Amino acid sequence: MSKLKKIITIASGKGGVGKTCLSLNLAASIARRGLDVVVIDMDLGLANVDIQLGLAPTRKNISAVIRDDMDIATAVRQFKEGSFSVVAGQGGGGKFMSNLSEPALRTLHKKIRKLSESYDVTIIDCAAGVGLGVVVMTENIDQILVVTTPEPTSMMDAYALIKSTYDQSGGRDFTILMNMVPPGEDGKVPYETLAKVCEKFLSQRPKYGGWVNNYPQVRNAIRTQSLITVSDPGNAASKQFMGIADTIIKFLKNEKTKPSDKASTKKTDPEKSNNKKK
Repeated sequence: MSKLKKIITIASGKGGVGKTCLSLNLAASIARRGLDVVVIDMDLGLANVDIQLGLAPTRKNISAVIRDDMDIATAVRQFKEGSFSVVAGQGGGGKFMSNLSEPALRTLHKKIRKLSESYDVTIIDCAAGVGLGVVVMTENIDQILVVTTPEPTSMMDAYALIKSTYDQSGGRDFTILMNMVPPGEDGKVPYETLAKVCEKFLSQRPKYGGWVNNYPQVRNAIRTQSLITVSDPGNAASKQFMGIADTIIKFLKNEKTKPSDKASTKKTDPEKSNNKKK
């Protein structure tokens, strides 16, 4: 059977929103649907995918690929419990890793695209913020997932991320994932707030991928270096991750992601208005 060969970049405007936890649980959930998945840890300065999965550090990591010490396919490791693969980062990679030049990042991007031909879904787990690495890794891929929480500062940073990469690329589709939503609340409400801001000031309405409530079981799984979707697939949070996975798979199986409908006019950017008040 031929592979889907789709690439997802997962990013966030700020740290602390549970992006990597969501990336890994999403990978496990997509894999449960019978698809071959690989996760690339692209948080080059503060890599932690292997830590969250309880994998022992080895020389097989993204740093070795960047330094041309090994082919990217050789750097792939198996996470058998979740039925998916990973290319781990190098924790504490230092200035060399966190300050890669644009040519080096684009070369790495090409290597990731080549690797993606062997998988149904490749998930690039980016660093938080709007650095050059994030901009490069959101170019020419199939889905951009933006992780945010319902907190106003988090949503403003998510908007800043969308605006930055949107302007850089000339317009593209984004999908919002609401994480750490208070138990009992619906993530669609804060999504609508963010979507309306994007529609008003960027003439683009991002898609909605779903939400995960801030259940204590998810936090406990992180502390024990496990994934809630693996250790407790019947948990409410696990079912929410699976719902997100099904939505993303549906998006990926479309032949082509169409640009969002354009609004008639652009208004004053809220980021700029916010800056003027400071």
